[in-house]
Amino acid sequence: AQAGVPDDWASLPAYVLDNRSGLRVEQGNRGNQGGQGDALHLRREMWLDFDGGNFTVVDQLSGELRHHQRLDVTAPWQLQRASENGNPLLVTRDAKGRAGVELRERNIHVSAGLRLPAHAGAVPSSGWQLPLDGIQATVHLPHGYRLLGAIGADRSNDSWAAQWSLLDLFVVALIALLAGRLLGWPWALLAAGYLALAQHEAMAPLWTLALALAVALLRRALPKGRLHLFAGGGAMALFTLAVLWALPFTAAQLQYALHPQLEQGATERNVSVAFVPPPQAADMGKGQAGLLAPPSPAPAAPPVQEMSANAAMPRAPVLQSMAVTGSTITVSRLVGEDQDNSSVIQAGAGTPHWNEGNNYRLGWSGPVSPQQTTRLVIAPAWLVRLLRVLMVGLLAVVLG
Repeated sequence: AQAGVPDDWASLPAYVLDNRSGLRVEQGNRGNQGGQGDALHLRREMWLDFDGGNFTVVDQLSGELRHHQRLDVTAPWQLQRASENGNPLLVTRDAKGRAGVELRERNIHVSAGLRLPAHAGAVPSSGWQLPLDGIQATVHLPHGYRLLGAIGADRSNDSWAAQWSLLDLFVVALIALLAGRLLGWPWALLAAGYLALAQHEAMAPLWTLALALAVALLRRALPKGRLHLFAGGGAMALFTLAVLWALPFTAAQLQYALHPQLEQGATERNVSVAFVPPPQAADMGKGQAGLLAPPSPAPAAPPVQEMSANAAMPRAPVLQSMAVTGSTITVSRLVGEDQDNSSVIQAGAGTPHWNEGNNYRLGWSGPVSPQQTTRLVIAPAWLVRLLRVLMVGLLAVVLG
């Protein structure tokens, strides 16, 4: 009553504070402090080795670190190198044996190189031991490989499974039903097998085959007469059109089975090489010095003499000397001023940059926890070749 506590508070517990005790406020959080946790976004590119054994991965992590100063990678991901704003970072291991890097800035832009076994099964989606706001990834597969599906990814629109729609299923069911009613139900299974393989192949005969089967089925139901003959002629014309449409498709599929590189269309590239003379000593900066003596002035060319038809051709001039120039690069300039010069910075494996194979875009909407897993289902080149030959064989059986 003396403290002026409202009457409504009488049911609440009360405590007496004297000069020997005090009140301490401890800050707690529920969830991730109302969205005030680490805000990181990941852009990833993955290249499958030509033997299909491992992935080479390049990650671009950007965002704000509010509660951590270290980024760790969990197995089976293997961190091989990292850099922040172009400065290499030293990859170390924590007490649990996880590889990672120490960061000093709050706003980060980290580039990391990793390796991942291609047959590891379900692996952590991000590989990093921090929740991410989102992941955008591009998977580069060599010629002949196919991404059938990405189990665990929120978006994989380019994969074979994600390309199927209700319309595609309707078309397959319709053509298989027409083949079954016209030729028998075993033929319906063969037609369904062909359609399942050829549904998303370019220039595959689908609607011409469906029209030929439909008109042939209509001819069977019509009574004898002019309309029956007209339907027979239409069915024969559509069948001929389906065969003519199938010929270039068959040739292309067999070529892709033998040489998968032809699928993207090989284009001839003209390569030009330019030879730049070494800079002169007067134009070299302070950090540049000649490692070898500069070349002496070239001797004057001999005068051109008139030669007869039987005279021997003169020999090409012999290179007298060569100069190599460079710049003095210290370790501190290479790794940054705040890095210990005696540390060994991991360079990692070489990073591929080709994108001429089959490229697939994947996406994960945040938050992406470290426990979330993804499995990439990839068809190897030998299986894709076999399926192409099987598709051509099924088409020939159905048209035959």
